[in-house]
Amino acid sequence: MHSTRYAYHIDLFNFAFRKGEGVQDLAKLEGKTVLLGSAAWQSICDPMFAAVGVDPNSIKYVEAGWPTWTTALASGQGDACLAWEGLRADLSAKGLDFDYWLGMRGSPLPSNSLVVRRADIEDQDRRHFLAQYLKGWAMGSTFADRNPRAAADIVFKALPTTKANYGPRYGTESLMQIHRTFKGDLAKRKGWGEHDIRGWDSFFKILKKIGQSSIDIDTERFVTNAFIADANKFDVAAVHADADNYALPEDLASIDMAEVEAGFYGNVIN
Repeated sequence: MHSTRYAYHIDLFNFAFRKGEGVQDLAKLEGKTVLLGSAAWQSICDPMFAAVGVDPNSIKYVEAGWPTWTTALASGQGDACLAWEGLRADLSAKGLDFDYWLGMRGSPLPSNSLVVRRADIEDQDRRHFLAQYLKGWAMGSTFADRNPRAAADIVFKALPTTKANYGPRYGTESLMQIHRTFKGDLAKRKGWGEHDIRGWDSFFKILKKIGQSSIDIDTERFVTNAFIADANKFDVAAVHADADNYALPEDLASIDMAEVEAGFYGNVIN
């Protein structure tokens, strides 16, 4: 399927380690065992290792199952496991206390993105719909950036089991973690969703080098920033006002956000 992408900005994937056993240099994982929830996740890990100069063939992968791969690490199996932002808070909520090598700090690669059919971009009506959707996405991102507790409450109302699983504090922190991978350094970008074209080009070249792709991928054919300017044309002050005026329920209002920020990267080792 021909498709084009609207970016997350930086790598949201991490590696988790038992406390005190983490490494800042992924080269030290050569010959070590990395636990995965699914064997398919190797396709995530291999480019990350290759991007920092580690031969993916030197890594021993073990499919430890979903959702048991993290508890397997905690119980002493393997040397590390794949994780990601958002999950980091979820695991803390479950009492799983790990150290983390963060992709957003140590990986040069981009991460997940929104994918659409090229035919929909070439269709005037569908392109207009996509443009409106992406503007809403950017507005929602601005709202969540301004008031993450309000954004978490909106999610909780739509998906009550999320609140039951995470709780107010860790649900908010999970949202904040993954949200910051969307944001990156917004002051240096042209708006929410802008692709790092060089990063994607590097990613595609790595896929070819390690055999995940059999062809040379023309980045500009599959990745576009054509929607970014229009998606970010909205009244930011009005969105901020909506976020500031949101009536928080008591359990979310009682969260000490200064405390959350102070410990936000407390279990990060790179």
